[in-house]
Amino acid sequence: MPSSSTSAGRDVHRGVPIKQLDIKHIVPPETKTVFANQVVVQCDRHDAFIQFFEIRPPILLGSEAERVEQLGNLDAIEATCVARVTIAPSRLPSVIEALTRQYESFLSAQEVGQSDDSDR
Repeated sequence: MPSSSTSAGRDVHRGVPIKQLDIKHIVPPETKTVFANQVVVQCDRHDAFIQFFEIRPPILLGSEAERVEQLGNLDAIEATCVARVTIAPSRLPSVIEALTRQYESFLSAQEVGQSDDSDR
């Protein structure tokens, strides 16, 4: 891997100054938002596969006894893959960090909301 260095306070790679660029995230309007309640992560030597699934409860009709019987006859519930993402395993720590940070922010907001509700 070629080395980078700093010259007069600027990062240089192969003699060319490196410019830091911001990333502008674009989500096209046709991008679908899907619901997932099951996640499977698998890694091999070169890739990490993150697969998101939706499990829909079975439709059980009739009396309570009939619904219990229908449920007893089930061997499995289908999980439909709604999205599959492949990334380099070396990127997993940054994904885990981003998810953790967002989840902690969510929990903090929930705590604030609960304390606001208790004041009423």
